[in-house]
Amino acid sequence: MMSSLPFSRSSLTLCEERSVLGVEGLKEFDVVVCALGYETRSRYVAENIEFVASTKIALTFDHNLSISRNENERCFDSFGFNKYTLQDNQWKMVFEKMAVKTNEEIRIAVDISSMSKEMMACVLSRIGMVADKRPVKLFSIYAPTSYYELREPYPIQRQGPVSPLLGGGYANPESPLAAIVGLGNERGLAVGAIQAIEPSLLWTYVAIGFDERFGHDVRSANENLSEIYDLTEFTFKIADPTLLRQELQSSVITLRQTHRVMIIPMGSKIFSQMSILTAFFGKCPELTIWQFSSGSNATASDRVAEGSIVTHVATIRRSDF
Repeated sequence: MMSSLPFSRSSLTLCEERSVLGVEGLKEFDVVVCALGYETRSRYVAENIEFVASTKIALTFDHNLSISRNENERCFDSFGFNKYTLQDNQWKMVFEKMAVKTNEEIRIAVDISSMSKEMMACVLSRIGMVADKRPVKLFSIYAPTSYYELREPYPIQRQGPVSPLLGGGYANPESPLAAIVGLGNERGLAVGAIQAIEPSLLWTYVAIGFDERFGHDVRSANENLSEIYDLTEFTFKIADPTLLRQELQSSVITLRQTHRVMIIPMGSKIFSQMSILTAFFGKCPELTIWQFSSGSNATASDRVAEGSIVTHVATIRRSDF
């Protein structure tokens, strides 16, 4: 059963979308939300943008409290961030107080670089609650990771909707299933996920990033996929999340005429964020977002930022504004 959203997925829309490479114009906001994780990359955006905002929120994790976690915490403390767990009500109250009916736009920055898919969905649901009352200019900021080697498989520990908010509610549950999969570099993970859901139609997305070794590894990790399934492959540029976001929406709108549609985001976090944005605000209320991951089975390892900062900018507002 799908949990209740604080807004209707059919009432909000994305407009004025654009992609930004670099940090120009990314300083002054009403609210900034970051993830305080164990990766060195977790603090990269905050260190390089030096946000000016009345409210700064750092959402913490309750696992992998090692590697660079202590240094990251000191960094966020020095920049004036307030720390909360994802379950804390205090940070959610910030958004509830902003959800006042007005035409005055509010600027919100979300650094997704170290966020989990569940965290992305939770933050975007709070933002949707605000956008249901007033326009929101949302900046989804992403620092890609530097290269790391192809990962060997771990048993799938988690499978199912990224969040109960994204469990879907198909009007025609008997329709065949179409899966859109963002491929990552965990060997065999995508094959295992697709075998579990058995879609009748499969579209895959491979990221073109700032280091071509990632693309080579993604294809190597998923080399058996095309031998097992009849699939259609697409590519997207990490430097242009706006084009990806719009292509995902177009794909879902096309496929839903004949299929139930599920997106399975693996690999780049920008693919996850653009998928969830499409589900919440892309006029795709029946779209479901699932995850298949190794969870705590996987060994924690550090991720260092590659050096680029990519941002998807969009205004979220009610369709009848």
